[in-house]
Amino acid sequence: LQSSEGVSLNSVFQVCDVTRPLLSVGSICDKGCTVKFNAKEAVVIHEKSGKELERFQRSGGLYTTIMSLKKPEGFPRQGS
Repeated sequence: LQSSEGVSLNSVFQVCDVTRPLLSVGSICDKGCTVKFNAKEAVVIHEKSGKELERFQRSGGLYTTIMSLKKPEGFPRQGS
């Protein structure tokens, strides 16, 4: 991909097993947030308030964080 500024962007595509939860940048943006990436981290900012919601550190090519997951209400245990 060649941008109008003369910057060439290349990509490598991988197909592999998913071993941890993944977040969709598109879904985050659909909720009214902006995601800013650089070589060290990604930052999620709420557009209306300007408040920083999350910061993901880059590690091994992935932007990662530690999050607590909450079981949705009314969601039965498997095998119940």
